[in-house]
Amino acid sequence: MAPFCPKCGGFMQPKRIEGKVYLECISCGFRKPATGFSLIVGGEIPEEERTKTGVIKSRERRKSEEREIDKEEFYSLVLESMSESYE
Repeated sequence: MAPFCPKCGGFMQPKRIEGKVYLECISCGFRKPATGFSLIVGGEIPEEERTKTGVIKSRERRKSEEREIDKEEFYSLVLESMSESYE
């Protein structure tokens, strides 16, 4: 079941109404019964199941020198990997 509204394409979020679970569009309000999946509300995620993420600065805030360094590193890695594949 796709989490997108069949009417407008908006995101469908689960909502409990009178003890039943529905999927409701956050854009247009279309609602349909939620079937075929389980809903877990709250709870603690064990450490081994957690995913660590990093934060990347937006391009506008980065200095041009940092972008140039990143570009040079990228190109050197690409060229290095290409040369290894031709050996």
